Amino acid sequence: MAPAATHTDSEPLSPAQSEASSASADARHKKQRETQVTQLTKDIRELEKAHARNDMLPLYKRLLQKRTELNTILNIRTKYAIAKTLSLYYAQGGK
Repeated sequence: MAPAATHTDSEPLSPAQSEASSASADARHKKQRETQVTQLTKDIRELEKAHARNDMLPLYKRLLQKRTELNTILNIRTKYAIAKTLSLYYAQGGK
């Protein structure tokens, strides 16, 4: 198998390379977002357990902050999914 071609800044990217690079970046960002959601969920679970043991205001504030952060991410995802669905629906002529 031939080694992958490397890119230097002096050479322009071909359309195929540009598209592959973009797809790779999108996949990388998607994985980072998934990891972030997983980590937030884990943090929330741990904070809920700690808050159940010790009813302290700082714990509760951190718990609310993490929940808000997770909720924001999930709302953005939901809005994107709805926009994509509507776009596809209108592209098909509302059939």
